[in-house]
Amino acid sequence: MLTEAEDIVAQERDHWSTVKDFWGMPDCPMSVPTGNLSTICASAAKEIGKGKQGTVSSCQGTAQYGSAEIVVKQILHDNPDPDDLNMINLEFRTLTSSLPFMAVAYDLRRTDRASYIVMQRYVHGDFFRYVDAQNLRPRLVVLKAGFAQLALGLWFFHQQGGIHRDFKASNVLVDEDFRLVIADPGMIAAGCLPAGRPCGGKVGSRFTLPAHFAPDMENLEYGCEVDWWSFVREMSSVLLSGEVKHMTSLQERALDLVNYVRDWSHTTSRMHLAQKRRSLAGGDFSQHPVLQHELWGSSYEARLNYFDKICVKFTPDNATRQRCQDGLRQRAAY
Repeated sequence: MLTEAEDIVAQERDHWSTVKDFWGMPDCPMSVPTGNLSTICASAAKEIGKGKQGTVSSCQGTAQYGSAEIVVKQILHDNPDPDDLNMINLEFRTLTSSLPFMAVAYDLRRTDRASYIVMQRYVHGDFFRYVDAQNLRPRLVVLKAGFAQLALGLWFFHQQGGIHRDFKASNVLVDEDFRLVIADPGMIAAGCLPAGRPCGGKVGSRFTLPAHFAPDMENLEYGCEVDWWSFVREMSSVLLSGEVKHMTSLQERALDLVNYVRDWSHTTSRMHLAQKRRSLAGGDFSQHPVLQHELWGSSYEARLNYFDKICVKFTPDNATRQRCQDGLRQRAAY
């Protein structure tokens, strides 16, 4: 299979050395074999079609083995800055690192005009739009399981020394088995180890911060606390929306977690976040204040068992499941 894929990629080499434009390329679907990702990527790259920066084109391939569904994220960059290309490379490496609860990419292609990240297609799109489209009123216990997946995803990601910096509802995707993953780490910052060290520079007063950004990003250096700020902001927007079937005691604990990170009573959110940086970046499962909050269980063992079940139920394969469980018990090297 690998030899076949290498032959196909080699056959496309001349095309890739001369192509300058994707206007007028054939539309999807494509005929590509399931399981042969290099073949999928080579075919997809030829059939991307036109698009604007950041747009995603959805492609589906069928074969005798079943079907393979992918999306292609197109990032235009005429005369790209080397730092921009490095960011794209870092985004791709993150999506190919097999981190639990992180979206999966297959290939990175580049021309003079754009880069293309070929990714797994998550058939239900982003979680909150899916809920809206289905006119659902999810039970709080279901949302708890969803946020548990995202909390583990951020935690594993931070242990790699990175911060997402753009965690929001539209960057949470849902697959056909209703597993949640964190996507689009296009604003990733790296080098946050040891725990608590800031790794993001201030963005400056000329930049208007989107609502899901932590206020620290405006004029202070920051670390992974900005991701947890965004995480609990999404929690609070869901919990206070009135669209959730509430379970009173569980809702109170969830809101308590939100208040722990954001602390509405604090006079300056910036000072509060800076004070919490080291604890929110903290290393193992037993010490992390978000993962050890009573929302997930009344005792350490109860919380460990709860997250262990999340690993078992919401990871796509045995290897990722084992990595998730080992991480909880500090058996994995992160």
